[in-house]
Amino acid sequence: MIKKDEIKACDGLCTKFGLSIDDYPQLVNYKKVGSVRFYANQYLKKKKSDWQFRGLNRVEEVFKGLPDYLVKLCEILVHEKRMDEAKGVFTRNNLTVADFEKAFVNIKELGEEIEKHVYDKTKDYQPKEDMFEPITEPHQDYISLPVDVNYEFIDTEDKINKLKVLRGQKLIGVESKWCE
Repeated sequence: MIKKDEIKACDGLCTKFGLSIDDYPQLVNYKKVGSVRFYANQYLKKKKSDWQFRGLNRVEEVFKGLPDYLVKLCEILVHEKRMDEAKGVFTRNNLTVADFEKAFVNIKELGEEIEKHVYDKTKDYQPKEDMFEPITEPHQDYISLPVDVNYEFIDTEDKINKLKVLRGQKLIGVESKWCE
């Protein structure tokens, strides 16, 4: 088994001598596994109050469209006795048992176990959400508007005219996102 410092040395040599790490599949696999562990630990090992905490939904976003990484994430979750979260990742990302066969190591049995598991959504990670998206954790560090404050999503040209009444008013902030 290769040690962590040996992996870093191999990676450094590839960089130093201009070698493609793609020519070294074992090194590529170790780096992939390392990155999944890094992000999984931001969810599993950090407290929600820690600035490094990343919710499971954010970890999934990092690996969206990369089934071999998501398979490794499922494996880590199962190892941590979080089967419902693994099933949630499996389902949300349309993973199949075949993805588990093609992963870093053939773990088809694990894929079958997750596929057969009866999913309990209440035991899966539930990010705190508002009407737009999941709220960044730790959510207690962010200001929430009081319930008596009215807000409106400006999504049409007609609604832009409503903003004219704000001229000359005290304004604490406007969030703007441009979408194509």
